[in-house]
Amino acid sequence: DASIVPQQALALSNSALVLESAGQIAARLSEQRPEEEAFIKDAFATILGIEVAAAELNASTEALSDWKKLPNTNDLTARTHLVWVLLNHNDFVTVR
Repeated sequence: DASIVPQQALALSNSALVLESAGQIAARLSEQRPEEEAFIKDAFATILGIEVAAAELNASTEALSDWKKLPNTNDLTARTHLVWVLLNHNDFVTVR
């Protein structure tokens, strides 16, 4: 049984609260863990309550690298994107 429907996912994805919170979470985690790998591990633990798998760590590292190449993007902006993705992850929004 699904605990979320597409409309909820779209609302969460476009929510001003989620976008603002992603930036605040990324900033706080970045202060605590400036190293990229440590940041990713903490983000997964804090948001999803799980230990990041090797494949997830690699994909997240690659995504951060790609986001940093975008115009007007810095480390914090890229990290905010990652946090936003995790806040929209099925394991975050699904009650189990």
